[in-house]
Amino acid sequence: MNPATAISNIRIFKMFLSVNLQLVIVRKYRFIPNKEMLYFRAMPKPDHFQIAFIYILAHYHILKLSNYQIPKFTPLLSWTCKEFEKLDLHELYDILHLRNAVFIVEQNCPYQDCDHKDFRALHLMGKENGKLLAYARLIPPGISYRESSIGRVVSSPDARGKGLGKQLMWECIQQIEKKFHSNSIRIGAQLYLEHFYTTFGFIRDSDVYLEDNIPHVEMLIKPK
Repeated sequence: MNPATAISNIRIFKMFLSVNLQLVIVRKYRFIPNKEMLYFRAMPKPDHFQIAFIYILAHYHILKLSNYQIPKFTPLLSWTCKEFEKLDLHELYDILHLRNAVFIVEQNCPYQDCDHKDFRALHLMGKENGKLLAYARLIPPGISYRESSIGRVVSSPDARGKGLGKQLMWECIQQIEKKFHSNSIRIGAQLYLEHFYTTFGFIRDSDVYLEDNIPHVEMLIKPK
């Protein structure tokens, strides 16, 4: 049994035991070259025989793969998408606090974060036990670009390395398709994240340019 299959079985076991499961994300394993993140929708509730079988199988492979490091399980976030006027004061404070902590303080980049686009954007929040761990704002067509756009994509420094970024991006794409009835999305991506965005179907659509002294490229998901 190869490591990828064994880890997959372990993840399936955890998936069955998850409460109110909506989305399961299997982490990218450093010891499996080019193994991209996989996404699974919630499976039907298993019977007792299936649970017992997977329990035994998972523990067998845990022992067999004891030399491998198994990453922590990705948190299952509760997602909320709101217009600016419907944000309460605590939500607005948490959003601005997270954006400032990462984009201004952590990246050492003083810039005007509040640019008036927030008023016309949808604000996507991913929370765990009431704490904001992931956020992005969704811009309707005709504001930043002719197409819909995703901006201020950020995850909490307290939850790094758990795959929240990919979970957030998939949720962004789904919400844009649902709210804006559009599957054409253009973003201004920091250059070092170009490969990350290609995993969602984005392709580069501009030369490199500087924004707030940080190299960026425009990337686009074309209509299906």
